[in-house]
Amino acid sequence: MDGKPMELIHIEFWSSNGPRSYGKTDSEGKFELKIDDGSQRKGAVPGEHKICLRDTWPTKDDYLDEGGAWVDKSDGKRSRIDTKYYDAVKSPMTLNVESGKKNVFEIKVDKAAN
Repeated sequence: MDGKPMELIHIEFWSSNGPRSYGKTDSEGKFELKIDDGSQRKGAVPGEHKICLRDTWPTKDDYLDEGGAWVDKSDGKRSRIDTKYYDAVKSPMTLNVESGKKNVFEIKVDKAAN
């Protein structure tokens, strides 16, 4: 955001032709995806993906209930990024993963509204 890396952003790549992939940014804003199929393989399936982003900075971690829904543990702290990225269906962001290539993405986000 604003040309600076962001730590603790949970990232999900949602594909229409395979399992989702997920990861979290480190202190340099870098992330590596894992395929969510139980195998813990790195990467994402080839093709177009809807991108879902959640700021886990307010809680310093991810919190899911037993049903897989996000639980708000922020104690009133606000997300640094716009909530339009939270829902993979409604997110305006898409990226294309190309087969056989090292895919590197620079993801730029909008600030949260005050």
